[in-house]
Amino acid sequence: MKVRELMHQKFLTVREDDDLALALQMMSWTNSRELPVVRDGQIVGVISQRDVFAHLAEEKGRESLTDLVGLAMSRPAKLVHADEDDAKAAELMVNEHVSFLPVVEDGSLVGVLSLADLAAERVRGGMGAGIREGAPVSTVMTRDPQTARPDELLVDVVERMVALQVRHLPVVGPDGKVLGMLSDRDVRNAVGDPRKALEDATKKQQLERMKVDEVMTPDGRKVGQSEPLGNVLGWFVGARYGALSVVDNQERLVGIVSYIDLLRGLSGK
Repeated sequence: MKVRELMHQKFLTVREDDDLALALQMMSWTNSRELPVVRDGQIVGVISQRDVFAHLAEEKGRESLTDLVGLAMSRPAKLVHADEDDAKAAELMVNEHVSFLPVVEDGSLVGVLSLADLAAERVRGGMGAGIREGAPVSTVMTRDPQTARPDELLVDVVERMVALQVRHLPVVGPDGKVLGMLSDRDVRNAVGDPRKALEDATKKQQLERMKVDEVMTPDGRKVGQSEPLGNVLGWFVGARYGALSVVDNQERLVGIVSYIDLLRGLSGK
């Protein structure tokens, strides 16, 4: 299948001279983690939540949300042509560790393609050659992932996510049991409107004191390690999960499975 058959043709963009607060707000409006950055109609980069958090960590403060998108965006953007095969797009995402690709044709931006779009197509078209539908999720999961504690300060954990270049951290208790999942989307939702967070001193102080367990998604985002991969794919597509904690029979963490893990397994990489 060609990329043009899977891509979204309705999307928002930002400019290099827009500020990061606006970029985050636009991500919230579109329920997305990335936006194309354009200049005179041409794509010059991509800004993601990860890019924003990394910039905040480097600048040591939320005031840097007033900085321009051009200072934090990833460049050059990884692109895919509208007439490229979806398998090639999947390979590019896996190799480049990205979950979003701007789609171009004749040098112009004509759409965007996400990992969710590719995974949904794999579910509709059947499992790939790399793995059987009945195979357990443990065959593709990442083992022994980094974690967060529920009583940690959110700002400290966000810095760790940036350093690790991850979008999800399982939250575990002292006994190793999974209590929830912290995602970059959870962090964004906690910030709310970043402009108001900057202007409201009380809100800013609340954010600085906020703990992980106040923001995380409770334990619904977890799956047993023997769960068939076909079921897990269906949940990812239907519920739009970005990652799931994988647990043993005692609900203790044994791994994490993300879209990248699934796509790598499906493509046989």
